[in-house]
Formats: sequence, structure tokens, C-alpha cells
Amino acid sequence: MDENIKTESITRWFVRLKAGDDEAATILWQYYFPRLSAIARQRFDADRDPVYGAEDAAASVIHLLCRGARNGRFSDVGTRDDLWRLLVAATRRKVIDRVRHEHAAKRGGGDVKVLDACFGTAQLIAAPDPTPETLCMIDEQLSVLLSQLRDDTFRRIALWKLEGYSNREVASMLDVSERTVERKLKLIRSDWEKEV
Repeated sequence: MDENIKTESITRWFVRLKAGDDEAATILWQYYFPRLSAIARQRFDADRDPVYGAEDAAASVIHLLCRGARNGRFSDVGTRDDLWRLLVAATRRKVIDRVRHEHAAKRGGGDVKVLDACFGTAQLIAAPDPTPETLCMIDEQLSVLLSQLRDDTFRRIALWKLEGYSNREVASMLDVSERTVERKLKLIRSDWEKEV
């Protein structure tokens, strides 16, 4: 496999994949699967349910890549770096979605809820299988919004709320009062309203 990567660039293998080349799919799988598995492994907690793990997330992302490439998607992916960013963002989203799903299941709900940018109302995700481009865009927008927050505590609160935790649960995890969490959420809303 490494010999094939050396003789032909990742970008060319990706072009071949878009043309329906099964060998290209195999080469890209062998090249990216271990790397994406490592990224997913870093994002999963150590005590995460092993029924769905890092390898499952990586395999799902590569499957979406192959299917999407063969269906004419990813026209804006022109370089190896573009492809890597897309795969990393999609892998992170897979892990986040899985964690969110587990938290929703623990709370007795089958639907996964995501709070809007200002945490005002809960919205159901309409598309059960968003495209990797959409996932990449969401990941980039979330990264920008998180970078605008004042410190790591604010970022953790925002991420926990996006994962479906209640204010009481967030307060417990931070060992602060629920009122403190509510004040910080109000500041997050204020900061994000300027960006949105």
C-alpha cells in the first residue's frame, strides 16, 4: 500500500476514486483508516461503550467518502490537505453525534436534540445523514464560535449544552451553582449573537 501511495499522490487516488476505481478506494481506505481511527480514539472517552468505537467512526467516514465521491460530491476538494480536513471534520462529527446519541438515549429520548447557536430553543436535526461537506462546514463554524468564547470553562459549557446536558448537570460537572451556569450561558448567548 505505501508503495502505491509513493508512486501516485493522494490527490490522484482521490480523482480515481471519483471515477469509480475500486483500487483507489482500497488504497485510500488503507491509508486513512488508521489515521482517522486514532483521531476518533482521542475523542472518545476511555469508558465509552465499546459497541461503537473509533474504528466504527473511521469506517463510516471512509464509507461516506467513497459513496459521496462516486456520486459526484466533493468537487471543491482539490488537494490532499482539503481531503484531510474534510475527513478529520467528518470523523469528529461522527464521534460527537455518537456521544450525543448516547446522552439522548440515557435521558430516555430517541431523538437527538441540538441547541441553536444562542441556546434559545431546541431543534431536531432534520437530516439523519448529513454530507461530509455539511459536517465540515458545521465543524468549522462551531470552531469559530468556540474560539470567540472567553475561556475554556465557557467552551466546555457550550459543548456540554450542545451534547444535551441540563444546566443542573453542567453545574455539577463544574462544581458550581446552577445560577452560575445560567449567567455564563447568558454571556455565551451575548457573544454568539454578535457572530451569528
